[in-house]
Amino acid sequence: MPVKRPIVRYAMLAFLFAITMVYEVRYTGDILRGERVDVPFFITESATNRIAFATPDAHRAGIRTGDQLLAVDGVPYTGTSVLGDARARARPGSRIVLTVQSPDPFSGERTVSVPVAEAKLKFWDLVGDLTLHFVLPALCLLLGFWVALLRPRDPMAWLLLAVMMSLPHIFEIYVIPGWAPGWREAAMLFHVVLDMAFPIVLFLFGRYFPEPFPPGSRFERIWRILQWALAIPFAVIAVENVIVRIRELNNYRAVAPLDRLFRPLDRVADVIVYALIGSFFAAMGIKDGVSKSPDAKRRLRLLYWGATLAFSPALLLTIYGRIAGSMRGKALHDLAPHWVIVSALIPFIIFPLTLAYVIVVQKAMGVGVALRQGLQYAFARNGIRLLRILAVTTVATAAVMTVTDANRNRPQKIAMIEVGLAAVFSIRRLGDWLRTWIDRRFFREAYNADHVLAELGEQVRAIVEPKSLLETVAARISEILHVPQVACWARASCIVRNLLWGTPIYPMFHSPGTLERQRSCSSRRNRRTCF
Repeated sequence: MPVKRPIVRYAMLAFLFAITMVYEVRYTGDILRGERVDVPFFITESATNRIAFATPDAHRAGIRTGDQLLAVDGVPYTGTSVLGDARARARPGSRIVLTVQSPDPFSGERTVSVPVAEAKLKFWDLVGDLTLHFVLPALCLLLGFWVALLRPRDPMAWLLLAVMMSLPHIFEIYVIPGWAPGWREAAMLFHVVLDMAFPIVLFLFGRYFPEPFPPGSRFERIWRILQWALAIPFAVIAVENVIVRIRELNNYRAVAPLDRLFRPLDRVADVIVYALIGSFFAAMGIKDGVSKSPDAKRRLRLLYWGATLAFSPALLLTIYGRIAGSMRGKALHDLAPHWVIVSALIPFIIFPLTLAYVIVVQKAMGVGVALRQGLQYAFARNGIRLLRILAVTTVATAAVMTVTDANRNRPQKIAMIEVGLAAVFSIRRLGDWLRTWIDRRFFREAYNADHVLAELGEQVRAIVEPKSLLETVAARISEILHVPQVACWARASCIVRNLLWGTPIYPMFHSPGTLERQRSCSSRRNRRTCF
């Protein structure tokens, strides 16, 4: 009976992938542009025109924390999009003219001219941008969408996708307000929803991965209480945050009353965030303690320590910033050097790498078979042929460039061409070696099973007694694939012919409770069941 494909789920996955790619491509372009333009950075407080933070460069330009921003380049400041548009138009050598007013009621308005310079390439800025805005999103999206594509009917695959999509958005960005009207509202909705969803989906991921707590158990009841006590209130706060962030793009005064209403809950929201994220680690530790399977324990420990290494540096730095900042009245950027902040954020890439290892290598979600088949196909004849075509094209191009290069002598040209030709002819051998190495390193059990089954095929050619033949095959398959019992259905007259001539007999693996039903069913159909 043909299996009905989940068309609706595939369509939903394609839609999510499309809007994610549109967002990432535009966002990546803005990040690359920001590497070439140096604008003194400052931000305003949520739903107000009060400047909440300014870098030392902005301070030198005349911007002070607590000033009220009245206009940008002559345009009245009505929302964050006004400042975002000015930053998007900024070019090296130009200036952004601000009209500000100090908190002192007796001081008047003043004009601040902020210079825009050509950015100098800084090592830690480059490392931070590459890691957090390129490598991390690429790893997360590749893992999340790939698992969801392979297992569209599995709710855990969609929960993993939600975790992987939301993780890159926990880092605040300030380029969206400079996008065109309509696009910036949609992008801000996409960004803030995923940002606020991360604590909730991580809480759910800890509760259900790799398996949920047993129904009716003490821990299942505790996590159900946490769901109502933490996740639901935070979801309400998240909705308010989404409304404020989108509406303040064009009219911050419209959402100022709503922001003031929820502002006393900011500290409560911070506590809930830490509790939701902490529940993930608690769930991993508890499941490791109660699990009886060595494989499950290994997966849980890998994920626990990988997540600990990923989140701990940033968590410790954040706690230090909050404590020291409240005592000294300074922001984290003023308390810690830039390289320390970047170094604490870089380990976030360990989390998707750990999840990928647990899912693919440790077989937490059963997607390793598809990956192995894909890699084997890539290194098969057609894949090697494509690599050879690319290599020949590269060698030919390099040869032409080398021959026409007047700075190289004749022996150098000949040597480079010979190296290229040797690479072309060694691709096949390299592909076979790489396929074998990947099988041994990441799919050792499947690799060993392939070899053992091949040896078994040679061994049974000398056995002609059906009973001995089936006992040998069943025992060896049970040993290789770690199943307690094997049932083989085949016509008695065809058993010897099938095994001797290589026609496959498909083993069927069942729990002990179904064996009696198999025996009676097979006898009614005039078939013989062998164990």
